Amino acid sequence: MSPDITYFHADFKAACEEILLLECYKEFHDLLHKLEFQCYSSIVREVRQFPNDETGREMLKDSLLTLEQIIEESNVLGVQHNLPNSDFIWIKELEKSKVSLQQAIEELDINSLNFTIYIINQTINNIPNLVNTKISQVAFSLRVSSFIDRTTSILNSLTNKNINSEKIVYCQDFIDQLSKLYPSLCYVVKQHDEWQAIDWRLRQIEIIINDFYTFKSAWVSLKSLMDLQFVSYEEDWVTDLRKDFEKLESVILAEDEVSIKKNFRSYRRRISLRFYKLDKDLKKICSNLRTICEQLLSIILGIII
Repeated sequence: MSPDITYFHADFKAACEEILLLECYKEFHDLLHKLEFQCYSSIVREVRQFPNDETGREMLKDSLLTLEQIIEESNVLGVQHNLPNSDFIWIKELEKSKVSLQQAIEELDINSLNFTIYIINQTINNIPNLVNTKISQVAFSLRVSSFIDRTTSILNSLTNKNINSEKIVYCQDFIDQLSKLYPSLCYVVKQHDEWQAIDWRLRQIEIIINDFYTFKSAWVSLKSLMDLQFVSYEEDWVTDLRKDFEKLESVILAEDEVSIKKNFRSYRRRISLRFYKLDKDLKKICSNLRTICEQLLSIILGIII
């Protein structure tokens, strides 16, 4: 086997492992999103009527099942990708919340329910940032350029030998796709970083929303972040987001505390929708990257062997 082919194998293996790791951290991020919107939100909604509302207690049982599923899927991800314990130690904390939620349901214990809320709240406020950092680190260190250069070198040597020109054309098309796709990945990851920072800031502001003057001061720092986003994009979603932002800002200036809470929730939902769209784009790009790399390997080995 020629040195180029040997290095090609090594680059291919490294690129695929990195893409799989990127997909793994992306799955963690999705599970944290699910934890917040399909589990935590439901628990918080039911806590006010607990333990007297029977329907609410049934809803808590559903939340417990969702929590168990998230913990199980997270553990499987960690084992499958042989991640260091430090990357998913937060799952151990979630297991404590599962135990306390089960205890709250069985013993109608409000203290256990509050403890559950506390643990999950700490998780969704802190861990997404850490996972997002991992996503960025892996994405920007992907050895896609090396893989493209090595593949191009092999194709050039095959072209000079007049070997199976039709398949070489297919390979070149895949390389062109890969060359366009990787910058798209970097662009989406960069956006993901920016919106993760905004999401984190919104979480911190939401904690102090009942303290109007502190909230108002914190809003000033968020406004500077949002102004950067408004000038960076021209898509339709920016117009809708700006409208919600301006509504919220107007009630803040009017010191209308009731309207502030309503408009803040609306604004956060809009941010969440944007984040969800980026998550879908990132997942699709990762899948396409892996598929293209696998197809390239298959065709090139088919030509050589």
